[in-house]
Amino acid sequence: MRARSVLASLVALPFFLVAAPAYADGVISPALSPGRTTSPKLNTGIFDCYTRDRLTGLYIYTSSVQLKAKKFYSYALNRARKKLVVPTAGSYKMANGKLTFKAGPLTSFFGKIQPSDAGHQDPYVSLFFTDSKKTASISCYQVRTF
Repeated sequence: MRARSVLASLVALPFFLVAAPAYADGVISPALSPGRTTSPKLNTGIFDCYTRDRLTGLYIYTSSVQLKAKKFYSYALNRARKKLVVPTAGSYKMANGKLTFKAGPLTSFFGKIQPSDAGHQDPYVSLFFTDSKKTASISCYQVRTF
């Protein structure tokens, strides 16, 4: 139920188009670079989340997530500079390159920590539904480190 409300709220927002690097094969997240065997380290901070528009191929801003120390996070549909606007709190666990949301608005999602790509030097998070029948392609890039 929460996944529907989060996605429904994402659809209801006026989106901002953002130019982002597109991959030739149409995949949002690149594969691990050759020789890399461990998942990259993810720092706490604010992440802006985008989804790819299938018609234009551009990324569209959807929301922001702030990962905090002591395994807490905040989620908001908008941010103003370095603060989230009307955030909702939750908790998460990070292990083996996977981000599991334990409580809060993102409990229907899990995240995979991806290595940096051509447009960003820091690792980023790809969000997916926990239900295997549904897929989501939301990428969250770090914009501020704490």
